[in-house]
Amino acid sequence: MTTIASIAQRILDENGYSLTDFTGLTLTILEYKIDDAIDYVNAEAGTTIAALTGTAETKSFVYTAPENLAVKGLVNLMLKAYKEKGQQVGIQSMSLSYLESNPDFALSMQVLKDMIERLKKPPIIIENEPVPE
Repeated sequence: MTTIASIAQRILDENGYSLTDFTGLTLTILEYKIDDAIDYVNAEAGTTIAALTGTAETKSFVYTAPENLAVKGLVNLMLKAYKEKGQQVGIQSMSLSYLESNPDFALSMQVLKDMIERLKKPPIIIENEPVPE
């Protein structure tokens, strides 16, 4: 297990975002979204990834590599959706075909699907058994 401190800020940094890029977003709100992503992955994959811990706006995330990819991948998609909604009242300027043809969106969706499938099938570990010759 590995820990990332200040996960909300780390996700913004990894995507080249700042809070000012999003209307009304705070680190606390982003941490809520991360916890929602954790809940989603747990529900889909049957895992028990722990919710974020620590003080608001500097919370930490404890994970394995596949859990990290699944949760952060979903949060990245959530941020894109949050950013794209912007100040618009409708979605006339953005169509589903725009999202589906976006290579970054397609790759993010594939990574998310792959990691959830991997988390559904954890490795089998046999303890105290002799190694076959």
